[in-house]
Amino acid sequence: MPTIAVVDDRTTQRRQLVNGITTSDALPESWEAVGFDPLPEIQNYPDWINEYDIAALVLDERLREEQDDVEVHVDYDGHNVVDLIRGSLPTFPIFIVTAVPNDPSVRERFANVEDIIDRKRFVADSEQLVPRIVRSGQRFYESNEEKLGRMEELSELTAQDKASENELKELSALRAHFQRPYEDQVQTPDAWVTDFENSVRELKELEARINAYVEHKKLDSNS
Repeated sequence: MPTIAVVDDRTTQRRQLVNGITTSDALPESWEAVGFDPLPEIQNYPDWINEYDIAALVLDERLREEQDDVEVHVDYDGHNVVDLIRGSLPTFPIFIVTAVPNDPSVRERFANVEDIIDRKRFVADSEQLVPRIVRSGQRFYESNEEKLGRMEELSELTAQDKASENELKELSALRAHFQRPYEDQVQTPDAWVTDFENSVRELKELEARINAYVEHKKLDSNS
C-alpha cells in the first residue's frame, strides 16, 4: 500500500510526526505512515522507496543528533538524502521538517523540495499539512502506476513483435525512467521487462506446440 515515510533519528520526535499523520482524517484508509531510522547507507534510499512502496517522504534535516542511542550511526544529513533522491527520482515528494524553517541557508539548501515545515507547526497543524502531503504522494504514486501499466503493455507488444517504432521508443523511455542507478540490486526494472518478454515468448511457443499437437491428433483420427 502507498506509504508516507518519516525519517528522523530521534525516536520520540519520529513517533510524534507519524502520529500526526496517522490520526489525520486526510490519510486515506488504504495508506499508512511509517517511521524509519536513517538508513545505514545513503545510496540505498532509491531502492528503499521502491521496496516499501513509499509515495512521499517526511525527512528531518539533522540525522546525526542521537548518535549515542542508536545502533547505526550515519554520516549524512537530510539535504544529502534530497540530493541523492533527486538524481534518480526528480518528482518524488519530499517534505523537510526542521526547527529553523526560515533560515536563509536552509531555504537555499532545500530549494527543490515540496515544503520546509517547522517541526512545532507540523505537530500542531497536521490536519492542515497532511492533505498536502497526501495529494503530492497521490500524484507521484498514480503517475508511476500508470507508467508501469503502460510499460507492461508495451513489453507484451514487443515480445509479440507487434510494437511500432514509436512504441519501442516509448518503452525505451519508460525503461530509462524506472532504471535504478545502482548495479547491485536484486533486479532492475530493465531486467524485469526482459524477464517478462521472455515469459511471453515462452507462452507463445508453448501455444504453438499445443496447436501443432492438436492438429496432429486430428489428422491421426481422420486417417
